[in-house]
Amino acid sequence: MDKFLSLETAWKSRYQEESDLDDMHVPESAELFITLLLTMTERYCNVTDKDCQISFLDLQLELLDDFRLRLHQLSQCQMQETIPFNYCGIMNAIHYITSVLEEWNNLPFFLHLYSYKKRKSVCESLLRDTEKHLASIKKKETKSSVNAEEDLESSVFDEVIGFFQHMQNDLLQTMCDRVMLDIKAKSRPFRKEKWFCMPVIEDKKLMGLSLSAYPMLEVINNSLHSLQELLAKPLFTKMWQQIAMELNIYIFEEVILQNSFSEGGAAQLHFDMTRNLFPIFGAYTAKPENYFKLIKDSCILLNLSSAPAMLLKETLKHHQEGFNSKNSALGELGVHSLSPSQALIILSQRNHTNL
Repeated sequence: MDKFLSLETAWKSRYQEESDLDDMHVPESAELFITLLLTMTERYCNVTDKDCQISFLDLQLELLDDFRLRLHQLSQCQMQETIPFNYCGIMNAIHYITSVLEEWNNLPFFLHLYSYKKRKSVCESLLRDTEKHLASIKKKETKSSVNAEEDLESSVFDEVIGFFQHMQNDLLQTMCDRVMLDIKAKSRPFRKEKWFCMPVIEDKKLMGLSLSAYPMLEVINNSLHSLQELLAKPLFTKMWQQIAMELNIYIFEEVILQNSFSEGGAAQLHFDMTRNLFPIFGAYTAKPENYFKLIKDSCILLNLSSAPAMLLKETLKHHQEGFNSKNSALGELGVHSLSPSQALIILSQRNHTNL
């Protein structure tokens, strides 16, 4: 394992020359480690002594845990850059090992071995504590049958898979936090834009992206592109969805709720979001607006004509038929992610209508 992890090509894709396999971005170190485990399995699977096989299996589980701890230690040293190459390689290694173990979990050899191991463990437990077991056997009858069913549903690598997945989620969140930190730093001009006094552009064809949005959108686009190049496809999907979710909340809380909007400002925000931000994520999903529901719904309310906006506010404020009626008023406008109280706040951000 020391040799695998110290290779110069440890985090480079093992199959980078084969485009049909490269979606997984399998690092060389992870492939070599899995090959080691596979070779061990091939050697001990024909041993006739089940107890001997269990010893080898326990050794493999120890090696998996040791490898996971080494990956964790390495990941702590790889965050000098916003999107470090080796850090992404470590995430790919975890994803690949987890995928392989999930496949092995269903192989007859490991299922039989795990079943034997559980039966042996139960027998040893009974022998160690026979008297206590006999005294309480009636009380535990139902519980034992439930546990037996759970044992049948579990498999030998479940625990180690859980550890790897937990670590993977932590690394994904850490990476997302780093990207969001960079986005937030670049978003300051956009957050401080003079939304309250922007003039109306009558010809919508003449509208263009706010200059203040360029730095923020550039770092979003570049970060997503880099992550797509470096991460296994399933990991990248989780990553862009997490970034979209956090970006949706961030812009809602720090731009929309913190500013008031003239008619021109509301139209400009709508243009910046729907024609520029959403299409960046449109490269990865057919309906990017579904990941920015707070922004989308807020833009609908901010860009309502004066009469419908006044009527909606009165409905939300004074309607006596209850919460469902208020929600239906929003639903008719296509606003589904905002509560009535949130919608009232958004309407109060308009300074171009006397509400």
